Amino acid sequence: PELAFYSDRTLTDVSPTPTSISSHDETAIIQMINEQETAEKNYDSSSFGKIEQNLDNIIQPSRNDRFALCRSHITQLGLMMFENRQNIDLLNTSKTNCDQLLRELKNLDTLNCRETHKIAVIYIGYGQEDKTSIFNNTQGSPNYEEFLRHLGWQVELSKHTGFRGGLHPLVNTYSIYYANALVEIMFHVATMIDGSTDEDRLKKKTRHIGNDEVQIIWTEHYHEYDRSIIASAFGDVLIVIHPLPNGLYRIKIDKTSQTTNFGPLFDGAIVDKLILPELVRATAINASRARRTTLNNHCEFYEERYRIINSIIRTHKKETTYEEFLAKSFTPLATKNI
Repeated sequence: PELAFYSDRTLTDVSPTPTSISSHDETAIIQMINEQETAEKNYDSSSFGKIEQNLDNIIQPSRNDRFALCRSHITQLGLMMFENRQNIDLLNTSKTNCDQLLRELKNLDTLNCRETHKIAVIYIGYGQEDKTSIFNNTQGSPNYEEFLRHLGWQVELSKHTGFRGGLHPLVNTYSIYYANALVEIMFHVATMIDGSTDEDRLKKKTRHIGNDEVQIIWTEHYHEYDRSIIASAFGDVLIVIHPLPNGLYRIKIDKTSQTTNFGPLFDGAIVDKLILPELVRATAINASRARRTTLNNHCEFYEERYRIINSIIRTHKKETTYEEFLAKSFTPLATKNI
């Protein structure tokens, strides 16, 4: 109300023409405003059209800067800021130091960047009670083969680039492999390990499976499995699977006294067929982890990588000022060696 100049009109009412402006002048002013509005609309439409046309004709320049991705990454992490200067350094890439630096970086690339496990899988048929007859199996029952297919995926070792668990990359040899973002598992499947002769096959199965600390045993024998059948210095954890007549599966966990408890499966558990492979795989991973905690001087993969990276930094760090660091990061002088 305090903004209203006239008590008989509201703020939304059109104000009357001042008495000093004639009707002829008012008409001329309105016409000028309309012409200005039309001219501005025409200019805007033509200008935007030219801009869009120019945008369509822009040729994106090709980037040959091989450092651009790395530089963008460390910038987004905030490592280029002065406050984080102590967390990042340049490496000495001079000719006298380049060869040694490359060797150590290649050694770093050979280290595992995920947790790795090798786990044995053994099939025992009906009535098989000795190691020779068990290791002579080249296939199992349909339920066992289906269990393998869901335990991981079949890979040809000659073409497999991931963790092999000591298996030789021979042509037309296969095994079961599983991986996710954090872990890699190579299963030493007794029915899939091959050899040139029966003696060679038995030797390979004994060597690989006998050295595995965790063993998954699928037994269709009517007796309980005795660990003395395949005796070895390892085999600290046995996960024994007994198929039941009603389609379920009974689990037996046999572990040494030094191994700590693990899960999710436990001794005496009854499991449905649909969730059996996933639960057995998870239990085998946790069993392998539990066994490693009892080993002296055991080093996790990330601890080893951390040690190597720190060694490279201590040996090859190049002392620079903050200004020199920024200059070399944004305008690097790439050498022929790196």
